[in-house]
Amino acid sequence: MILDIGANVGFFGIYYSKLMSHYTNLHPTIYFFEPLQYNINLLKKNIKMNDITKTKIYPNVVSDKTDVNIDLHIGGTFTGCTVISEEPYAKKNKKEF
Repeated sequence: MILDIGANVGFFGIYYSKLMSHYTNLHPTIYFFEPLQYNINLLKKNIKMNDITKTKIYPNVVSDKTDVNIDLHIGGTFTGCTVISEEPYAKKNKKEF
């Protein structure tokens, strides 16, 4: 099992899956956690391009806090980068989860 938290386009999850498959002949399930739909669309393309079959995508933010609203700030020029913060720095690019 591989957990890719803040998966973006899945670079690390796919990389370690291929590495594990190559050296151990195991094909782990990859659990991707990525809140932005734009990134999820690219992640799905990346999974298909790399012929990865055992995956599960969760469109969620992962945090150590429960029962609170989380402010997720999207990079100003939309690079696919996000930041969770209690101190808003880009109110116009904020999404609540």
